Amino acid sequence: MSLEDRLKKWIRGFMWFLALALLVVLIAFALENPAVVKLKLFVWSYSTPLFMLALLGFLMGFFVASALLLPGRIRLAWRLRSLMREPKGGTLTRLKGHFKPIEPNPEQGPRPGAPG
Repeated sequence: MSLEDRLKKWIRGFMWFLALALLVVLIAFALENPAVVKLKLFVWSYSTPLFMLALLGFLMGFFVASALLLPGRIRLAWRLRSLMREPKGGTLTRLKGHFKPIEPNPEQGPRPGAPG
């Protein structure tokens, strides 16, 4: 198993751990806050347990954040796909001529903390 596969497996396990921890916190919150809250908006009136209201707020925040992050993730996936389709060294070969290597300046002497 490669290092990348082990890292992916560890991250997946950590995400499951976080999800389980969030579930435990949510259950504890629900057990500690059984009070019923009355919501009123103009002519509508609704009663619900406090934990349901908190869960609704959490889920709404999750979906709004996901919707805001989705365009960037799609753009990143398209860019990654286009880089994967390029011939080997295509992008690096094009950029090689635009940058010159950094040469050390002998007049300045060694930098503090630099090796050698």
